[in-house]
Amino acid sequence: KTCVDGQNRKRRAALSPEKKLGRGRQYNAKYKSQPGAFELYLITHARIRNAKHYPNTDFDLTVEWVQQQFAAQEGRCFWLKVPMRLRHNSGPWQVSLDRLQLDIGYAKDNVVLTSKSANMGRMATEVGDFELFLEDVRTSMRMI
Repeated sequence: KTCVDGQNRKRRAALSPEKKLGRGRQYNAKYKSQPGAFELYLITHARIRNAKHYPNTDFDLTVEWVQQQFAAQEGRCFWLKVPMRLRHNSGPWQVSLDRLQLDIGYAKDNVVLTSKSANMGRMATEVGDFELFLEDVRTSMRMI
């Protein structure tokens, strides 16, 4: 087995950088196109953040929960009500997990699905303040 591993290592080392990149892209494209892959990506990263920042909080999010929540929100951002995309590299329309109470971890009763841009815009703003801000934006947009 060591001989085979050594041979594979030599073959990989002999590949040009373009070939190596191409193989990586093929794998990523194949993986990312699988149903539930993006949801698993969201859950995995939330689990890591939860363990790091909220170690005493139970983590109960699942791929199924993300899919059910997406359906319950009719595929729309919790804050902006714009349609979202449940896939990688969707820009500002990409789904993101947003905690309502910032001092609590990622739990089903504390997380909503938002667009990536809304989540980045909110950052550490409390729910009430962000709702006031969004109302100001809506009022301003009606005046234009």
